[in-house]
Amino acid sequence: AKKVGIIIGPKGATMKAIEEATGCKLDVNAPARDAPVPANLPNKTLKASVKLSGTTEAIQKARTAIQELERKGYASILQSDNFGEFSISVHPRCLSEIVGPGGKVIQALQTNCDVKISIPPTDWKPNTPPGMVQMCKVGIAGSKENSRTAKGVLQSLVEFH
Repeated sequence: AKKVGIIIGPKGATMKAIEEATGCKLDVNAPARDAPVPANLPNKTLKASVKLSGTTEAIQKARTAIQELERKGYASILQSDNFGEFSISVHPRCLSEIVGPGGKVIQALQTNCDVKISIPPTDWKPNTPPGMVQMCKVGIAGSKENSRTAKGVLQSLVEFH
């Protein structure tokens, strides 16, 4: 139920936009915030469900949009023609520089460049042998111009790290 709010959006606007863009009907069944959680539930969280109805093509488009919302925080089908998605590969140790103390760096970058930046989860540890480190793909989305600007800022930020 943690991510259901991003699917619904403010006053149902995101859900309605997905329905209009895909032609698929979404029926979201989410537990109330204060719903009691049964003691025998393994991870102590209630699950929300989204039922999709429409043509096979419409359902696939809606499923893709929902998965993007969950993974990236936005759905490309809901963006304008000027929308751009970019990414940079960075060493996991650079992620803390991108996020900054209390998230201040990433928040400032997202606000000033008017983009959305997605940081992937990682299980990297500082003592990981150099050959065993898997680079992280940091996503950048927004208008093409703003996304390119943000990508340049991120590259400068991690260049000497």
